[in-house]
Amino acid sequence: GVQTCALPIFHEYHSSAEFKNKILKFFKPFIDASKYMYYIAELDLIKSYTTFAVNGLSETRVQTPHLDHAGNFYVGLFYMRDSEDRSTGGDLELYSATVDDVVFEQYRKPIKQHISLHSIVPYQADTMVWMLTGPRSIHGASPRIGATKFRKYVNINTRVPTLAHSYE
Repeated sequence: GVQTCALPIFHEYHSSAEFKNKILKFFKPFIDASKYMYYIAELDLIKSYTTFAVNGLSETRVQTPHLDHAGNFYVGLFYMRDSEDRSTGGDLELYSATVDDVVFEQYRKPIKQHISLHSIVPYQADTMVWMLTGPRSIHGASPRIGATKFRKYVNINTRVPTLAHSYE
């Protein structure tokens, strides 16, 4: 159908240098150069990627609080919730650090005592979320309850190929 035909066009545009430059221009006033110094020098190397993702019907947490890959500069999520999906959860949860030096017990996963839930972006159709990534960009997805439809979204990543997998 029409939706299938639109996917290659969506992917091509959102992976393009033109789109990347528009997003970078949007984020520029919000970028604290001291915190994002490792990206500023590498802006020309940033590559955009789109991934079409589908999560299963499990009633467990979709993704616990975590940091994305340290080489990412920004991330976009575009939710494509099915109109017949009556489940709850699958929402994007944004966290704040409660201490200056967050400790991570597993790879990019903070200990619960060092974070608190700041805000929630509901998993709704046609919802787009953009965020800068960095050592304070802790987020996750809430557990889904009563899922009979798959959780569908597009993940738009930008990565600086020369950066390591760690924020340290």
